[in-house]
Amino acid sequence: MMIKLIKLILLALSLLSGPLAAKDFKRSKTIYAIETEGQVYKIDLAERTALIGGFEYYFGDPYQNNMPTITFLGGSEGVLEMMYVGMRVKVLFADYGHMRLAMKVDQVNQVPGWDVGKVHVPGKK
Repeated sequence: MMIKLIKLILLALSLLSGPLAAKDFKRSKTIYAIETEGQVYKIDLAERTALIGGFEYYFGDPYQNNMPTITFLGGSEGVLEMMYVGMRVKVLFADYGHMRLAMKVDQVNQVPGWDVGKVHVPGKK
């Protein structure tokens, strides 16, 4: 009887903690939602990350949970695979301190005079 109770408690604890992930998504402090705007410099579909404005953003966890909402000009919704290098976006993200988890991504108009096909690195001509 005691062994069954211990097994039940361990099962309940394992269900509450969720699956182990490759990245640490645990909350150790208060998480802030921040919105910023930047240009997409790199997209890694295998890792589900994107380098936007010099910072790396994660697009969901390894189990495809917490996927962000991605909206393109004109209001159509999309996915990470539809984003492209050079695209200007507004990102709402959760700042975990050691990582940024994208929650909402909206495409914004290109800055006048910018070549959409060229990646503009700040400080370089």
